[in-house]
Amino acid sequence: MQQVINEFEQRVKDVEQYLHFLKQLEETQVGLYFPEREAYSKIEDELKDILRANAYIIMYNMVEYSIRYGILEIYQEMKLNKCTYSTIRQEIRDIWLNEHYRKIFKVSANWESARKTAAQLVEEAVNNVIISLDEEAIPISGNLDARQIRLICEAHGISYKTHPDAKGGVELLTVKKQRNSLAHGNISFSECGNKLGLEKLEKIQSEIVTFVRDILANIMDYIDKKKYERANVS
Repeated sequence: MQQVINEFEQRVKDVEQYLHFLKQLEETQVGLYFPEREAYSKIEDELKDILRANAYIIMYNMVEYSIRYGILEIYQEMKLNKCTYSTIRQEIRDIWLNEHYRKIFKVSANWESARKTAAQLVEEAVNNVIISLDEEAIPISGNLDARQIRLICEAHGISYKTHPDAKGGVELLTVKKQRNSLAHGNISFSECGNKLGLEKLEKIQSEIVTFVRDILANIMDYIDKKKYERANVS
């Protein structure tokens, strides 16, 4: 888990460096150098708008990586500790069952393949097969905001308490919406960044970093104290 936290902090630095670059761009009127003309050219306002909008992509990337791999660390720890259906807490049981149900009730699955999957489900539970979960069990798919992160935490029995400075991660909704609009072509980068001030970006960055940092600390506590196990399992 420490590796995930270290990578998160590196991505925080990436965002900070990017915002610092944008600030220099605004304050010093940095130009682009064109070797063929041996001259500098002023960066147009439209390009600055595009660069500001791109900050949403970088921020969302930081958030999704951190939550995805934080949860995957839990699954890895359960596997390393040879957790079985009988030793894990109810929330993890539900996640494991849901993943198997999805295979059983696939539209393409016929009766025989569904029967085999159901039989395998019972066999694994009864014979204490080691629990195996992967990222398909994590409902992310480009839709991470504070509400979705809290739902993911709740589904695993992880605390989602965060520092008041995080403001409940409310700005994550802004980042998610703008990132998706840009990714799907619903809005141009120049249009998105046109009315986006650097002060607003810095505020968003500060709040979401505090929020995600606290969630990762909660995940680490969950792993360290083996909270994925049933309460009566040593």
